[in-house]
Amino acid sequence: MAREDSSRPPRPNRRRWTEVEVQKLTSVFGGCITQKKMPSGKQIAELARSMPGRTIAQIRAQINNYVLGKIHF
Repeated sequence: MAREDSSRPPRPNRRRWTEVEVQKLTSVFGGCITQKKMPSGKQIAELARSMPGRTIAQIRAQINNYVLGKIHF
């Protein structure tokens, strides 16, 4: 039986990216994605504040998937 680690916050639920979220992400970071460059953490954090329910890590991973070509827009 696994013990719960009370020092870590609970993991957010996994869910698919909505069309609105994808549009917002690609409109803000489309230039970075086409140049195959990751935006700064500060830029990602700014977007995360306007996307409730999405963490910085989730946004960074989604952008990385676009940059690596795993997802196309």
